[in-house]
Amino acid sequence: MRCAMEAAALTLRTVHIAAGTVALVVFGIPLVVRKGSTVHRRAGWVYVGAMFIAACCAVLLAPIRLMQRPSSAWGTPIFLAYVALLSFTSCFYGVRVLQQKKRTGPHTGRVELIPPLILLGATVLLLVYGLTSGMTLAVAFAPVGVLVGLPQWLRLRRAPVGKTWWLMEHLSAMLAAVIGTLTAVLVVNAGRWVESGNMVLVWLAPTFVLTPFIVYWRRSYSRG
Repeated sequence: MRCAMEAAALTLRTVHIAAGTVALVVFGIPLVVRKGSTVHRRAGWVYVGAMFIAACCAVLLAPIRLMQRPSSAWGTPIFLAYVALLSFTSCFYGVRVLQQKKRTGPHTGRVELIPPLILLGATVLLLVYGLTSGMTLAVAFAPVGVLVGLPQWLRLRRAPVGKTWWLMEHLSAMLAAVIGTLTAVLVVNAGRWVESGNMVLVWLAPTFVLTPFIVYWRRSYSRG
C-alpha cells in the first residue's frame, strides 16, 4: 500500500511539475501579444491546458501528502491544493466567458456556478485552518479566494453590463490564474533564495504586483 502511494505521488508530482513548467513558460505571452491574434489564442490555450493538468495533479496529490506527514506539516500541501483550485477556477471562468460573449441575461447553466462555490467553501476552510494552525500565509491569502470566487458567482447570476464585459472578465480571470501560478512557484522554491523571515511577503508578491493590473483593466473596459 505504501509503495503504491509513493508511486502515485511520484507520478502526480512529475506530471504536475511538467505542466506547471509549461504554464510558467508561456503565461506571459498572451499578456504581451495582440489580443485575439493567433499567437495569443494558441499560447492561451497552452497555458489553460497546462494549468488544468497542474491543478488537478496538485489537488489529487494533497491527500497523499497529508497521509504521509504529521498534522503539524500539513500546511504546504493544503495551501498548494488551494492555490491550484483558485487557478483552475479562474482559468475555467476565463475560458467560459469567451464562449458567452453574446449573453445578455444571467447565465442559465449550473456548471459555471460550481467552481466559484467550491472555491468559496475552500476559502473558508483555509481561513479556519490558518487561524487554528497559526499559518499566516493561509490567513493572508484567503481574501484572494473571496475576491476571485464571489465576483465570479455574482456576475454569472446577473446580466452583463457593457459590450466588452466578456473581455474585462476574461482578463481579470486569467490574471488571477497567473497569480495562483506564481504563488505556487514561490511557495515551493522561494526558500532557496530568501531568508525565512521575509517569506510571507515574497509569497504574496504576485498578488500585490498583479492585482493593480486587474483593477486597471476592469476600470478601462467597464464602460465598453
